[in-house]
Amino acid sequence: MKLSEQQRLAAETVGKNVCVSAGAGSGKTRVLVERFLHLVTRYQVSPRAILAITFTEKAANEMKRRIVERLRGERLEEARREVENAAIGTIHSFAARLLREHPIEAGVDPHFAILESGEAELLQERALDETIESMVTAEEVFDLLHIYGEKAVREGILEAYRGSRNSEDPFEEILKRRARANRED
Repeated sequence: MKLSEQQRLAAETVGKNVCVSAGAGSGKTRVLVERFLHLVTRYQVSPRAILAITFTEKAANEMKRRIVERLRGERLEEARREVENAAIGTIHSFAARLLREHPIEAGVDPHFAILESGEAELLQERALDETIESMVTAEEVFDLLHIYGEKAVREGILEAYRGSRNSEDPFEEILKRRARANRED
């Protein structure tokens, strides 16, 4: 199957990064595979020097499988072996790899673990439980829980936390603004 003109342009552009964004079933993986192979076969770029990322494990595995098949078919065994150590994966696996390779520069524990979403939610709930329990004797916290109820306070804290992850403002500042807004209401 031939590439469309736009797909061919994305696959054969050199000297700059390319982002392929399109709907499901439109040929994104095929374009990324063709781009990878174009760089390896035409420009002799080492597979280890190419970053190929996508959002899902399924797409990343499919991309890698197709690249290996094509390199094997073209009898490029050295390049095929290099694909095993190439940065082909999800954006999350790339970020984890980068952090593992440079933990000190990133300010993270070199032995960090990536939690599944269920584990992360349980840990978040436990931390919230411990925080509320440790502060319930403070008059302001007791009043807050009495006026709004524990469920609303928990939801407010979690909402502020989620907002702080996308903000440059510290979490405490977001909580203070939210509390002021609630008092005004």
